[in-house]
Amino acid sequence: APNDLYATNVQSDSQILDVESKMRMISSGNVLRRVVDQLQLKSDPEFVGKPALFDVLGTSDRQAVDASDLAATLARRITVARQERSYVVSLSVWASDAALAARLANAVAETFRDEVVRADAERVGRAAQGLTARLGEIKAAATEAEDRVEAFRRDHGLQQNASRQPLSAEALERMSG
Repeated sequence: APNDLYATNVQSDSQILDVESKMRMISSGNVLRRVVDQLQLKSDPEFVGKPALFDVLGTSDRQAVDASDLAATLARRITVARQERSYVVSLSVWASDAALAARLANAVAETFRDEVVRADAERVGRAAQGLTARLGEIKAAATEAEDRVEAFRRDHGLQQNASRQPLSAEALERMSG
């Protein structure tokens, strides 16, 4: 029996940790970079800003520098919160236009879902590879053990006949009969 006065619900705690982990995944760089690419925020004036009249770095360099910050800019516009005493997570995104905010929120949610599916598929694939490798090791060990048993039988005159009985048992039957 545990020493605690009150029993803890390990399943509930692990589910809360899973939800907290997924909340961080929602605003992760992987998800946000994919949203930036999907919605082409590199060309959105709200995220990139207007080009300078005299661009010292050159247009392509300016866009590359800005593109690296777009995911961080988007992250500052996102709020992810878990509702108290539940596993429900709310996502809110702000933008100057309500339609853009809705598109961003929907894209983040959809991309997050795709990311979870991808991560689960990778995890299952790694597990399958591990199991396949272990199965191969077990098969090799079983074959080696069978070979050693067969060698032992051969070395000690314990070969089996067609009736699947050891030859020594057959010899004993003939001698007693």
